[in-house]
Amino acid sequence: MMNSANPYNPCFDLTIFSKILSRFFPFSLPHSNESASSEPPSDDSDLPAEFSCESAWSPSGRCSDTTTNSEEDLLDKLEALRPLIISAYSSIQASSLAVLVNLSTENANRVKMLQSGIIPNLTFLLETRSLDVQELAARALSNLSMHDGNKLMIGLLGTLPRLVETLHSKSEKAARDSAMALYHLSLLESNCTKLIQADSVYVIMDLLRSSRHLVETLLLVVCNLGSCPEGQTALLDSGAVRHLLGLLDRGDLKSEWEWFNCLNALLARSKEGDRFRLLAKAYKADKILSKVKMEDSGTFHPKTLQENPPSFPRLFDWWNLIRRRPSAMVDKKRRRGRKNIKSASDETPEILDHQHPVATPASASSTGFAVPAATAAAAAEPTMNPRAASSRRTRKKPRGSSPERRSSRLSELNGDCSAPLMVEDDERVEPPPPPMPSWETVARVVPAMDAVVKVFCVHTEPNFSLPWQRKRQYSSSSSGFIIGGKRLLTNAHSVEHHTQVKVKKRGSDTKYLATVLAIGTECDIAMLTVSDDEFWEGVSPLEFGELPALQDAVTVVGYPIGGDTISVTSGVVSRMEILSYAHGSTELLGVQIDAAINSGNSGGPAFNDKGKCVGIAFQSLKHEDVENIGYIIPTPVIMHFIHDYEKNGAYTGFPILGVEWQKMENPDLRRSVGMAPDQKGVRIRRIEPTAPESHILKPSDVILSFDGVDIANDGTVSFRHGERIGFSYLVSQKYTGDKALVKVLRNSEILEFNIKLATHKRLIPAHIKGKPPSYYIIAGFVFAAVSVPYLRSEYGKDYEFDAPVKLLDKLLHAMAESVDEQLVVVSQVLVADVNIGYEDIVNTQVLAFNGKPVKNLKSLADMVESCEDEYLQFDLEYQQIVVLKTETAKVATSEILTTHCIPSAMSDDLKT
Repeated sequence: MMNSANPYNPCFDLTIFSKILSRFFPFSLPHSNESASSEPPSDDSDLPAEFSCESAWSPSGRCSDTTTNSEEDLLDKLEALRPLIISAYSSIQASSLAVLVNLSTENANRVKMLQSGIIPNLTFLLETRSLDVQELAARALSNLSMHDGNKLMIGLLGTLPRLVETLHSKSEKAARDSAMALYHLSLLESNCTKLIQADSVYVIMDLLRSSRHLVETLLLVVCNLGSCPEGQTALLDSGAVRHLLGLLDRGDLKSEWEWFNCLNALLARSKEGDRFRLLAKAYKADKILSKVKMEDSGTFHPKTLQENPPSFPRLFDWWNLIRRRPSAMVDKKRRRGRKNIKSASDETPEILDHQHPVATPASASSTGFAVPAATAAAAAEPTMNPRAASSRRTRKKPRGSSPERRSSRLSELNGDCSAPLMVEDDERVEPPPPPMPSWETVARVVPAMDAVVKVFCVHTEPNFSLPWQRKRQYSSSSSGFIIGGKRLLTNAHSVEHHTQVKVKKRGSDTKYLATVLAIGTECDIAMLTVSDDEFWEGVSPLEFGELPALQDAVTVVGYPIGGDTISVTSGVVSRMEILSYAHGSTELLGVQIDAAINSGNSGGPAFNDKGKCVGIAFQSLKHEDVENIGYIIPTPVIMHFIHDYEKNGAYTGFPILGVEWQKMENPDLRRSVGMAPDQKGVRIRRIEPTAPESHILKPSDVILSFDGVDIANDGTVSFRHGERIGFSYLVSQKYTGDKALVKVLRNSEILEFNIKLATHKRLIPAHIKGKPPSYYIIAGFVFAAVSVPYLRSEYGKDYEFDAPVKLLDKLLHAMAESVDEQLVVVSQVLVADVNIGYEDIVNTQVLAFNGKPVKNLKSLADMVESCEDEYLQFDLEYQQIVVLKTETAKVATSEILTTHCIPSAMSDDLKT
């Protein structure tokens, strides 16, 4: 048992504890039951010797120079206090925290308190149930955050999210102090970024409406958040304009200080250009702001709505700010009797620099609120369309520019560079609306973000080198989203070889077990469900939109690496074509976008400007010469996967035509096969032996059309206006077992066939589809069937370059002669006396056994097990042979299995 007088023991006597504190810090303790004394304690008999410090006490209520004024002595005493503030007793916690609060009032002590390591303990106490303790912890953090040298470290120690949570405290004092701490910390831009990444902006906007006692301080925080680029976007996304205008409209602001901060926050948003103006106009800012008047003295006060709008000569002209037309758009009202369109920049107001530091309440004058002197002109031209802004610099336009130059500039901003936009007398002109900007897309996506989930998966991959066991398990996280029928979608590679899958909703701390319903390896999509009914409460499934067009705005939402909160990236559709899917090793329709897709984004939805899902993020292009090139799985592929599952109760795959073809772009080639000048198509080179059409179509046939759609000489078909795409897209729209009308040219004769479509059977499959790898062992020879995962395991991600040439040739060009044909190799040789001289054989194809061709791994195992010949002879490629005595080989096999702890000489699928 520990000594009862030991200050590190949370159970020691409270009387002794109070005397210890009085020796260290003899000024008043707000939460102590004992009143402060003006005389030093006289009785030291019951105090430990190390705490006897009469010389340390001074009647002035402050520690003398021999104690806390000494930096080393202060650190020692803070070290003694640090374990006490997380004591098991709230009274001890409160008394210790009171000491820290008093110490933190001195600016000289604040840095030393940070160095003592006290911040994590204070952060922990913000979550306590004791309101007294929570209040003191919040006050201490508020005091410590005042010091500029502490702001960075407090932010790095993870205090910001806890302070945001404390804003909801039942104690108004704790909430106020937390808000003040956030204000001081948000003066540092890096802390603003952390607050934004933690989705704190949405919490602050909600509290501005519901917590009257926090409005003044939170408005200061809003102003600070707007000083960084991420904060500007986050505030507009969270509805800051609507909330701030609502405060003004409802009359919730009670002081001039609150009025000014609210207007200052709006003013900072106004520098963000067209988006603010559109939102301000939508929420009737002109009518709301007419309730505010600025007197000549520079003070604000509420004012009833007047017939004429008020002016603000010292600060800004709200009316011009709200009413001027956005630079990227032309007013939809028809204009008449004007020869030229007036430049919007002629009405550019002078506005405050939104990065100017916000004054503290102490800076207010006694007669009214002092308007900050630092102002800056908006003199730059209004922000152009976001899509054009990335490739052009914003130029400052002289006010005296000619009408032709101004109209030409407006024409450029609207995407028309052919001629100046002129309006003749009595002519009505209504230009087409510009493409939807990315910020508006994000605004419409926000309501659908609750359907996006984080997927946690534990994987246990097969070990192809030792196929009788699996690799060490590992965990991964990715994204997914909810669809109808209590189902979720994510990427197939996100749950491949899964042993456990869990999902977590946005804003929830609960992970729910999920079941994998189907995995589409070709299309890289997986379908999940959750059996717990609680998961589905309060969620709405996403709706699917149409295939996007080029330059359409898209927003990718997910949980990429680098944080636990949801992430939103925006871009536009830059390309649409048949892509090679990295996971499925197949070619399907894909959409290229310029939004960033990082690890963890996989499986997340991509939204269009209407908030509907138009794709699933699944891969990106990584190259030193490119950046921000990502790919999404489009809705036609997604709907094919969903309908396939609903139709067949399982995923059956995407069918293929089963032919290899050649372009017919050369005119001599076309004439040689009897094609007329107006005929187009592609020539069949080879036909898959396992394909249903192998007995219908023939090599050298020319495919003219598929299902009534003409095929061009380069193998493309008309897709949409001005776009062409590979005709394999038409095939991929079918389902396994469907029939298609194929028109071919054979010997100058046009023939039509109804062909049944089937899935692709490759000699070397791209996936083993969740099954364990097959193997067979005899006399230490490990035989395996080759697959793409096998090659990747043996030769790494660059297997296409490092694998043996003959295996690569078969991977690229060989066709399976039957559905059950496999490429069997000697994977390795487990060294033993029986196989001396054969140790170096590795990944070499087995062609025959005892003179009989090897069709697959099962046929080899059956032939070896039933062999009654004296010798076993394996014919390998490169004219190698392996000869073993039958009886010796079978006896040695048992010993080798025991030596290497192998449970069986063959995999389970070969035993049936």
